[in-house]
Amino acid sequence: MSSASAAPTGLPWYVVVPVKGGTAAKSRLHPPAGVAREDLALALATDCLAACCDAVPPARVVVVTSDPRVVAAAAALGTTVVADPARGVLVGAVAVGPEAGEWLGQLTLAVHAEVPVEVLRDTIQPYPTFSEAIQFALRDLPL
Repeated sequence: MSSASAAPTGLPWYVVVPVKGGTAAKSRLHPPAGVAREDLALALATDCLAACCDAVPPARVVVVTSDPRVVAAAAALGTTVVADPARGVLVGAVAVGPEAGEWLGQLTLAVHAEVPVEVLRDTIQPYPTFSEAIQFALRDLPL
């Protein structure tokens, strides 16, 4: 008779990586001659994301950026991009908590309809107890 080992217990880890990207990335970095700062910044971001994906499953690496090259690199690694600061909309959302399925629908609609974050911040929630998590997250987005 064999016994199956139990799955590990504990909280799953998520890594959130904000990446500025583009011409604003690593503005204090002075690369060697012949190397564009933007390209070096992209390489650093990609290496950072790859290291994060080695530490936790790529689906648990959340990238915040508006740089299309960083978005492409993040997608190639299997990470999730959750906000697009340049456009002011959500491009994905994750909800974890009691009854999360009950209030995730609003964010799903917001992603698909590209509802501006400012509109979401002004939305009066039907069930404030459950949806306070949405309001706090929206409030804290750097948009």
